[in-house]
Amino acid sequence: YQVDCRGIAAGDAALRGVRGEMLILRMPDVSLSRPVRLLHPRFPLYIVPRADHHFMAGATMVESDEAGPVTVRSMMELAGAAFAVHPAFGEAA
Repeated sequence: YQVDCRGIAAGDAALRGVRGEMLILRMPDVSLSRPVRLLHPRFPLYIVPRADHHFMAGATMVESDEAGPVTVRSMMELAGAAFAVHPAFGEAA
């Protein structure tokens, strides 16, 4: 077997682009000491604590080979799933 690790930039028509999107949330009222993973069949999510009360929420898979800002659908799904993990995320910046 051969493994091609060049990714979508290789221009191979057999490849399809899939990108992950994430939100950076700032919430002083939430304290997590390690990453949290929500295992839900429709809304997979992980929340990673960062410095200064920042949290990275991600786990989307968007079929696109374009780089760009987060899509509205992903933003709403990630924010809703973060709120389900801890309701205080509803007030996050």
